[in-house]
Amino acid sequence: MQTPSSSRAYRRVLIYGASRDTATLGSVLAAGGADVDFVQPTPVSGSLAAEFPALRTKLRVAEPAEMAEHPFDYDAVFVDASYDGIVPPEKLWCAIGAQRAGVLVSSVADYVLAHSSALTIGVTGSAGKTTTASLIAHILDSAGRTVHIASDLRPQTNRCPNYEILRALPEMAPTDVLVAELTSVYLSFMQTSPKIAVVTNLWPEHLEWHGSMAAYVAAKQTILRHQQSDDWAVLNGDDPAVRKHFASPCRRLALFGRQDLDHPNCVFLSGDIVYVRWGGDDEQIMLGQELHDDDPYALNVLAAVAAAKAAGVQNEALAGTLATFTGVAQRGELVGEVAGVRVFNDAMAMSPVKVKRSLESFSDGSVVLIAGGEATFPNEVLHSSPEARAQLEQLADTISNKTVAVILYGEGGRLLRSVLLDRQIESPELVEVADLSAAAAAAAAAAAARGRDGTALLFAPLFYVPLEERSQMGRRLLRGLALVQREG
Repeated sequence: MQTPSSSRAYRRVLIYGASRDTATLGSVLAAGGADVDFVQPTPVSGSLAAEFPALRTKLRVAEPAEMAEHPFDYDAVFVDASYDGIVPPEKLWCAIGAQRAGVLVSSVADYVLAHSSALTIGVTGSAGKTTTASLIAHILDSAGRTVHIASDLRPQTNRCPNYEILRALPEMAPTDVLVAELTSVYLSFMQTSPKIAVVTNLWPEHLEWHGSMAAYVAAKQTILRHQQSDDWAVLNGDDPAVRKHFASPCRRLALFGRQDLDHPNCVFLSGDIVYVRWGGDDEQIMLGQELHDDDPYALNVLAAVAAAKAAGVQNEALAGTLATFTGVAQRGELVGEVAGVRVFNDAMAMSPVKVKRSLESFSDGSVVLIAGGEATFPNEVLHSSPEARAQLEQLADTISNKTVAVILYGEGGRLLRSVLLDRQIESPELVEVADLSAAAAAAAAAAAARGRDGTALLFAPLFYVPLEERSQMGRRLLRGLALVQREG
């Protein structure tokens, strides 16, 4: 399999998907002498299209049937893995054509990792990727390292390699560190692995897109597949699925977990104290923030510390690093409090397991939950696999215990309501509304009516919500609560 190595000179390149990231990649490739074509399955906005003439390339909207009529005459295909309409490589016409011709199928993330002079750290898993990647970057920065990580969180509020990182590649030094979140979709279009690969956890996720659990696992394993003998795999030692599917091909292994994992390289908790064992004696590390073994966030921290150790950070440089970490937007984010009601924006909780975990951090009978959104897309219906159905049923039980009211909106809200009723769960009040605006008003009213210390208003949509609506939801709920209080 070909890789997007820095020594390759491309003659003709096809880029599938028009975005700011791929426009930047096209510019980089064109500067290297490549003839770059863009093809986009749907029309692009005027502001985005304006970026392409400067590349002196072709950008056109084309259907697969139209392109199939032309001979495949490219020596590389780069895919925009952030595009909402992307399908797996075995179903994507240009990837199929490339594979038949024996040429490279790649992506922005793949190009970045292959061309980085900096030490590369990649983070994958079914959950916790963005938080863990952000923590790693923060710890390394606090330890005095020069860190490169995506800061423009559009279009999906993650830390996947983007146009910023492409532009920074020429400036990267071997002493720098590049930290990248790598989703299973991104990994599906990669032929490169990071020098330090972190796996946070593993359970059935996105099976509607991948087609099976085996395909999902195979995509995730790409993060290790191309590692060299001196590279690191940093794995969740508490997760049997991670150890089963990721431990065997590892070159150098480090573990993290809530208890001593009896391994020469590990980071673990004892009570609320973090210990580091790295080829020697255990050493207690005071990170500047108290952790508890029942806190899901603790594993993100332990993973980040283990990755920092693999990157060469000394124990004394770890001390106090968490005290200044402000968290990640839209991931369990406490946005404010009104009259004893705390408002949390967990807008990136768009899967059953993530919503369940979010709810489990609250006391029983304390939450007004907002859930819903879009479920049906051209290439998949979210949470429609048998595995996802089982996860939805487990979520329904947690909703019964943790919530006092559930505000349901849109197609996703109707689907969740059906699951709740099928499970004969009617103990929380179920309020069905048409859209997110109405959901925000209904949730504010429900929370204010029950307002007391300990009540939480949680936005954890479960289904897809556009980025702009996600980012505004916390402030919208605070305003709604304030208005209810004034009118009351």
